[in-house]
Amino acid sequence: MRHFLLLLVAMLALGWSGSALAAKAPMIFNTGDEMFEVADLPESFKAGVDDPVNTKVGYFCQHFGIFWADVWTWDCKIALVNQEASTYYDLPDELATELGSKYPLSDIKRSFWNRFGIWLMLAGLVGLYIYGRRNSRDDDEDTEDGETAEAKA
Repeated sequence: MRHFLLLLVAMLALGWSGSALAAKAPMIFNTGDEMFEVADLPESFKAGVDDPVNTKVGYFCQHFGIFWADVWTWDCKIALVNQEASTYYDLPDELATELGSKYPLSDIKRSFWNRFGIWLMLAGLVGLYIYGRRNSRDDDEDTEDGETAEAKA
């Protein structure tokens, strides 16, 4: 149990350290903009885009994550996104409404880790907690058995 708490404290300390950003070390907590692709760019849009091959219909969102797995995503708006160039193009309201009904937010393409990573981490923490509790119980039982054996001798 002590090892689990020590690991948890170390993870939190690394996540809140201000010098990690200055040293360009990976951060445990990540926030900011994120783009998700939904579908290929319709032919009618290809003429007005700088890079029609890599530009897709997608959503531009704000997000908060831990170890690059999204915990919360909000403020999503439909846009033309280019993952390669890390750019997006806002759409006029009537066009955004039309494309939003055709490509709902539920259709965004996420990686396995982005979609399920937080649940896997939580399951791992629960598993470590249960493992620690089980081992501490076994240690307590061994200590009690050892004391009673010494008392009888």
